[in-house]
Amino acid sequence: MAKLINLIPIPNMREAKDVDVSDLVKRIEKHTDRNAHTESVLELAKFLKEKKMENILNSIMDIHMEMGSMPAELSKLRGQILDELMKFVKTKYGNDIYKQINSAF
Repeated sequence: MAKLINLIPIPNMREAKDVDVSDLVKRIEKHTDRNAHTESVLELAKFLKEKKMENILNSIMDIHMEMGSMPAELSKLRGQILDELMKFVKTKYGNDIYKQINSAF
């Protein structure tokens, strides 16, 4: 069985030399403190300009709200999306930026 995330292509991102992620980290921390984990991942997708991931995460939020709880399958998909986005952060922005962002989750 294929991982759900493997069905979603993610294009290569442009590398940035100097990136200030302090505002992003604050927004992620704020959402995480409120247990709004999907919103936290959505902030990262927006930062990376990953429109497909943004759309999927918005759909996950819609289903969560409609059902009144987060189905385990959606939570797993959200986790896979986060893992993929964080891999890109580490590859494109380096370990220091990766650590800053990862600490916010």
